[in-house]
Amino acid sequence: MPGSEIVVTREALRSNQSNYYLDGKKKTFKEVGALLRHKGIDLDHNRFLILQGEVEQIAMMKPKGQTEHDEGLLEYLEDIIGSDRFKEDIAAAEVKVEQLNETRNEKLNRVKVHAAAAAPTPALCDKSQCRLTEAMMLVMVCRPPSA
Repeated sequence: MPGSEIVVTREALRSNQSNYYLDGKKKTFKEVGALLRHKGIDLDHNRFLILQGEVEQIAMMKPKGQTEHDEGLLEYLEDIIGSDRFKEDIAAAEVKVEQLNETRNEKLNRVKVHAAAAAPTPALCDKSQCRLTEAMMLVMVCRPPSA
């Protein structure tokens, strides 16, 4: 896609100063940062660039940290993509879902109890069936003949 490629260069000087270049033109750090943020590169977590020494460390990471403060590959990736900022919201939503499930189960149990109490017993069904049959026979007997 035309115009989608940019070249950012940093020149480190002996005086601990740095010069930044954007497509060969000298720019300030703020200007370069603003452009990269505008393009969707997360500069706040410094994870947009993985240095050669970090590749081996990443490869040796455990899949998940053993404790809350231990960092494994999962936590590292969550930090890179920024999903770790949603952990508190997710935990709160999980608590809310658990509470709603408990309320639902309580109401479902009440419905089951009431349904069992309202269900007709076999003895009542037999009596009802007999009465219905008698009523139908009475209607047939009392009905005038069709013309």
